[in-house]
Amino acid sequence: MRAAHWRAPDRKCSSLFHSHVPPAVPLPHDPDLLPNVDIEEHHVFGSRRAFLDLGRRKLAVGAAAICLMSLGINELPAAATTVQAAEAEASLQSFSTGYVATPEIERSGYDVSSYTVVQWPINPGTAVSDYFGSRVPPCATCSSYHLGIDWDAESGSAVGAIAEGTVVGLDSISGDLGVHVVIEHEIDGQIVRSVYAHLLSGSVPVAVGQTVSPGDTVGRVGNTGLSTGAHLHLAMIDVDGTFFDPLSWLQSHVNVEWGQ
Repeated sequence: MRAAHWRAPDRKCSSLFHSHVPPAVPLPHDPDLLPNVDIEEHHVFGSRRAFLDLGRRKLAVGAAAICLMSLGINELPAAATTVQAAEAEASLQSFSTGYVATPEIERSGYDVSSYTVVQWPINPGTAVSDYFGSRVPPCATCSSYHLGIDWDAESGSAVGAIAEGTVVGLDSISGDLGVHVVIEHEIDGQIVRSVYAHLLSGSVPVAVGQTVSPGDTVGRVGNTGLSTGAHLHLAMIDVDGTFFDPLSWLQSHVNVEWGQ
């Protein structure tokens, strides 16, 4: 806390300190020199003057004291304000935050390093002529339970592999499925096979044991085998040899846009 220093009084107060109070007039000691006045009366007036002189001195001293008090009062608020500002500044300068530990983030052991790309074998906007399951046979020798899906694609249209895999079957001799290709895939940890049937004769560019990538051409749309017109017949088979609906499976597994 800053020590308070005395400040010299201003001019108004200075005039009080230096105001001249005339001393009382002494009476002559020699009675012959006394003026022709009544001693008692002079004593009375002298006492009155002395009383007035004393009153003036008291008044001057009192005024000086009041001036000093006013100076002290005027000085205190400024000093108090300065002390408070200094304390506030010291408080702000000494403020510091505590150490905040960085929280540890628990991570699971699951990590996705790769995934199997699955796509449509032909443009998904192609009209479907026959779905998987029960149906009215389209011909006298056709099955009433369809084991795949038929797309009415234009003859000669390219047919692509739905995913990476290995060619495990190839038949170029006309049969119920006509010219067809069988590819084995491992998708989401499951072994499945895709069958592309009724392909155009001489359009198959792959061989058994060959590895194919998603979208690689495996043949072209044709009308071979037991068929009533050019179309692509796609069948899906699980590891147990059971056929399942290829359309619903593709709808849940395709993960790239057509044409990419």
